[in-house]
Amino acid sequence: MPAILASVWLAAALLIACGNSSSTLSLNLEDVVLDEQSVPQIFALMGHKRMDNGSMAQQWSDPDAMATNYEAWGRKEGIEAEFNTGTIMGNFISRIGVYDAEEGAKKAFNYMRREGKISVIEGFQEHGFTQDGGFEDLKDPEIGDESFALYGQFSMPAATSKNMWTIFRKENVISLLRWRSDTNEIEHQVMAEIAQKQLDLILR
Repeated sequence: MPAILASVWLAAALLIACGNSSSTLSLNLEDVVLDEQSVPQIFALMGHKRMDNGSMAQQWSDPDAMATNYEAWGRKEGIEAEFNTGTIMGNFISRIGVYDAEEGAKKAFNYMRREGKISVIEGFQEHGFTQDGGFEDLKDPEIGDESFALYGQFSMPAATSKNMWTIFRKENVISLLRWRSDTNEIEHQVMAEIAQKQLDLILR
């Protein structure tokens, strides 16, 4: 009987350990950057750059608070690739963020889902845009472990900016894709296919 009880306790301990485990991906960031073959032909690669917590925080309406958040979540490195069409608002951006652990990436992802819209609106307003019709929550592209997609349109007297975001998390890595256009319609399915290509690069 003691041997049987010991086996039961060992099995329970293993189950608990497995349930609490968290997997992490280790990346060479330059190897996961999207190239021109991964995006629509209208885009040309302008280059890519490393994004530390300070530079990444500048993308938010309250950079100081976000820099603190990134430190708390364990964000350790990131990279951005930018593509351009030659027009003022025709561009495509891909950002990858790597966190020390999956738990920190989950917190960052949930924050982006909850607070991202507000920060985007404030950013456009600072540049003289007004929002047209609010944000539209698009169909979940079902990429990685969790994901969401948004569409938003903003206007000023001389221009209209159409924007689509797809954000997904895979373990301790978060990918943000943004397609911005002032002329062409943005296709949700094409965006989802680009997100899948990004995930494939992360996992290869």
